[in-house]
Amino acid sequence: MTLALANGHVDGIDYAHGIRNGDGVRYAGSLPDCKCTVDDERTFRQIERLAFVSQTATKGRTFQLRVMQYRLSRMDVNRELEFLFAAGSCSWTAHRLAGQVAALRQSGLSCRDIAGEIVHRFGPGDARALGDALCDVCEEADTSGISNAFHNPDHSRDVGVIWFNLALANNRLAATGSSPSSLTPRELLLGACAAFGHDIGHDGRANVATAVGDDGVERSVRAPFRLETLAADRVCDILHRCGAAPSDRAAVRAMILSTDIEGGHHALDLALGIRPDAPPQPTPHFAAFSDPSVRLMAAILRDADIMPSAGLTLRDCDRYSRLIERELGLAPMSLGPTQTETFFGAVLHRRFVSPPGQLFQSRLDALGAINRIRLADKDLQDLDLESTGRDVVASS
Repeated sequence: MTLALANGHVDGIDYAHGIRNGDGVRYAGSLPDCKCTVDDERTFRQIERLAFVSQTATKGRTFQLRVMQYRLSRMDVNRELEFLFAAGSCSWTAHRLAGQVAALRQSGLSCRDIAGEIVHRFGPGDARALGDALCDVCEEADTSGISNAFHNPDHSRDVGVIWFNLALANNRLAATGSSPSSLTPRELLLGACAAFGHDIGHDGRANVATAVGDDGVERSVRAPFRLETLAADRVCDILHRCGAAPSDRAAVRAMILSTDIEGGHHALDLALGIRPDAPPQPTPHFAAFSDPSVRLMAAILRDADIMPSAGLTLRDCDRYSRLIERELGLAPMSLGPTQTETFFGAVLHRRFVSPPGQLFQSRLDALGAINRIRLADKDLQDLDLESTGRDVVASS
């Protein structure tokens, strides 16, 4: 399968579907620089994601296109996906997850590519609606937030992949009594819908809104669950359209809302009994947490959401800090070692909360200790491992 460029147009290929339904080969190629016009917005966005566009381009405009992706054979695709499903086997270790996530980033596999394999292995059976919904959610995740530096399709794919790894690892732990319960194939599909779709609609801003005070001055105020509600509404709309049960939609809504680092984390902590001293904040959106399986899936999602930047390597932490700075319009190193220490402490409370997430606890502890060393030495405080190309990996 090749990318045909003829007469200045993408020649009859729906890029998003052509890769998936063709011979399984993603390209790069050694195509020369060429001019092409794309009139279809969806096709343009898919090409834009996988190629370097040398000048600002919009729908219908002619632009320079240089294909930068490398060729990935069907055998390579299968190998990368086998790593994903290896988390359910006794040969899988927490140490392998960082390498797997890095490999999937390089592979060019989209959320939808991965969803297709998940559905092939774990559905449809009596879960056809959830399988269809997962594919549709991933289609949308692949085009959501493409202008964001951090909350973009790559982040959705990373979180979805990590969630599925942890969910399969949980089932292995449950077999030995190290986790309270195993997740059924149906629940794996349901949780994957929440994981891949948890940031759909993200606009690149924080959970803030503009409010006018009594003095007539506009100020930014926190708007709890603003972004999480956008994502939950969209994913639940897809579930409803695909015929998912109301209880499934309620479960997914609770899972996605629980990723809000203040109100959502607080609600899940209460449900898990982690902070029994915290005052309850009842809300009907979290009623689904009365189901132990929903609590477990939400706990895994919280860990998966923060693990790319907190549970793998310190260089990952620095990399994502720089991306978030760009997304929020902050100066470089605004989210440096001091803010990293705050993140590890005040946000994560130095712990993962799900049974499979706790496999990474020693790694999180080590990364926090390394960051505190960096923070204590003024010569290291401005060190950005992403810009140096070096890394510090904590063994688990």
